[in-house]
Amino acid sequence: MVVKNSLQNLALRALNESLGVDMMTRIALIVFGDYDLYGRAGYPVTVPVPPQTAAKQVVSDVVREGKFLQFVEALIKIEREGYYGRKYPIACLRELIKAVMNEGYFFDQDSNLFVENRQVTCTPNWSRINEGEEATFAFLRIDIVQNSAIVRANMRKTVEKAYDRLRETVKHACEKRNGRLWLWEGDGGLASFYFGGKNAHATLAGMEILHEVFWYNTVNHELQTPLSVRLAAHAGLARFYSEEAELKKNETIREIIEVEGKFTPPDTLAVTPNVFLSLDRVIGERFTLQKSAGDWKLATYRVGMEKP
Repeated sequence: MVVKNSLQNLALRALNESLGVDMMTRIALIVFGDYDLYGRAGYPVTVPVPPQTAAKQVVSDVVREGKFLQFVEALIKIEREGYYGRKYPIACLRELIKAVMNEGYFFDQDSNLFVENRQVTCTPNWSRINEGEEATFAFLRIDIVQNSAIVRANMRKTVEKAYDRLRETVKHACEKRNGRLWLWEGDGGLASFYFGGKNAHATLAGMEILHEVFWYNTVNHELQTPLSVRLAAHAGLARFYSEEAELKKNETIREIIEVEGKFTPPDTLAVTPNVFLSLDRVIGERFTLQKSAGDWKLATYRVGMEKP
């Protein structure tokens, strides 16, 4: 997130007019987990840091380290819930929230987090995760079956049109569930999910994509053979990188590529145990436990015509 000077000035006002140096430091601790105000401001511990200096240091740090949204969320929490029983009304907080929302975000009341308004801004890291930062994600991997045969059997423009349509289908299914398409390689890609309910979001996006591909094959006959895809959902720790080569070094991403490529049948969504076990029963009942998938205990979902 690019933090304008006007936003920074509002943040400075909020701190200077509402909190002492001790509470400013506690806000920074909430945001960073570990924070040394004296070291960052260049003061010996025997010399008190002036309030205005402390406020400037905290705001400068959250902006520089990409934690401004988390900083405003911490201010909201302190005003709503207080800190160890004491209330801390935050000056100009409503104005600060409105200014953040004007930059393309909305405040989700369920999670108490700022979320990108994808009609305005839609970044791969949700404006929250820094380069190389580790977090827990759910992933959805998709791959077109027999891509080379499709390319050989059809005109180039026909293939490009079909693949572009598939990419838009994947992008729409994931982004409307607050997912992000991290990789797309022409014949497949990788989407990620970060916020609450991410395992269900990845699974439902995969199910929707299968439905859309089935419908495409039913009503559209541009390709010489039906379009066939494999999908896999998996979850685990990974580090965010903007570079594809760095992303693929993540063990969790290597695992989902293996699950999709080696153990997922065509026209199927396979989910790993760490996704399946967290699913709502209504969703889980639509899956079948797969008998043989190497060391993986997968559950699979397929779409097809009912047999008479």
